Amino acid sequence: MRKNAVILAIDDEESILTLLGIHFRGLGLALETAGTGEEGLRKAKALKPDLILLDVALPDITGLDALQALKEDPELKRIPVIILSGYPLEEASNVFLEAGAADYILKTVRIRQVIEDVLSYLPAGENQ
Repeated sequence: MRKNAVILAIDDEESILTLLGIHFRGLGLALETAGTGEEGLRKAKALKPDLILLDVALPDITGLDALQALKEDPELKRIPVIILSGYPLEEASNVFLEAGAADYILKTVRIRQVIEDVLSYLPAGENQ
């Protein structure tokens, strides 16, 4: 894991963003946040993060629409996108995975497991 990796979390639940921030920053990672899908797309374009965490239910556009926009953008399509969702439906996870998501993680799992899963998708670096 590259210590200066940037993660963009797109989620409208402030408590989730705060919890992720505490854990990722404690590991030396930068966490940028967005509370809406449109804000997240703008930040992704500006930051070109190493990884994007994307909620399914956003207040303005769906997580699927945001994922499709990310995967259609030539500058962003190679960035791994992990879906963080409260929806444990296999059909939902299949739709996101088929649309190009790297993984589909339930928010209800232990935060340590979420952190470990996310870290496995970050690029390796010199200060590993």
